[in-house]
Amino acid sequence: MSANGAAVRILDREQTCELCHGIMPAGTPLTWPNTPTAREHPDYATWDTVNRRWTHAGDEACGKLLGGFTPANQLPRTAAPPQSTLDNTPPAPTPAQTTAVVPAAETAPAVATTPTLPSLTSEQIAILRGGGRFPRDASPDEIRFGLTVADQIGLNVWAGQVKFIRFRAGEPMVPYLGIDAYRALAERSGHYQGREIKVVWDESVKDHPIRAIATVYRDDRQHPTVEEVEWSEAVRYSAKGEPTQPWQNMPVTMLRKAAEERALRAAFPLQLSGVYGDAEVPGD
Repeated sequence: MSANGAAVRILDREQTCELCHGIMPAGTPLTWPNTPTAREHPDYATWDTVNRRWTHAGDEACGKLLGGFTPANQLPRTAAPPQSTLDNTPPAPTPAQTTAVVPAAETAPAVATTPTLPSLTSEQIAILRGGGRFPRDASPDEIRFGLTVADQIGLNVWAGQVKFIRFRAGEPMVPYLGIDAYRALAERSGHYQGREIKVVWDESVKDHPIRAIATVYRDDRQHPTVEEVEWSEAVRYSAKGEPTQPWQNMPVTMLRKAAEERALRAAFPLQLSGVYGDAEVPGD
């Protein structure tokens, strides 16, 4: 029991912090993110409802965010009888497990302290530049910062889930996501219920559709999110004043993608704020 008499929730089986990969053994006390308990007990376990992953409750216990840490299985913890358990990790609990306790409302990710930038060899930096993950003029510090940003949003630069681009020479880099990464982040929220996309043609225009309408569904909202995108505002042009090759060769696919991307960003602002996709990338 806690000091106020409430039942202490604990892990009913071992979990791994997905930020630092430290072990959080069965019996580790649980708390919700961004609570006084989480700040007082950084070694407790917490369930990240936005990114759907287990992490340490505070930065002081998490080696991914701060250099030098003690794994959870070596931290002292308050001994308490298991009055109730919490386990939200897929797959669904078996009959022998306690029913999962899920927060009623989606919460924003915890605001972390300044993370430690990763160490990279010159060979790794060259691979990231040459592989198109970063601009060829990206400095080592920019690449380390980009890898840290990607880790914070839960995407893998090496696997190509996110890359970093400059809109213009001399400007800061921004994270660029393909449509598959947009869908993955929406799915990770736990509320994504699919989408519908309608393409509209005009008989007077033969070579491309004039409009696409995307509808995105969430299970926690009464109404879907609907975004309508016109060809004239979405198409990207080259320096010659012609549609870029993707828009010439795949006009339907590109317009559908632009509408879906906009609808996903509107429906999942917590997951997709601060990132860019095809709709924002300038032409050649």
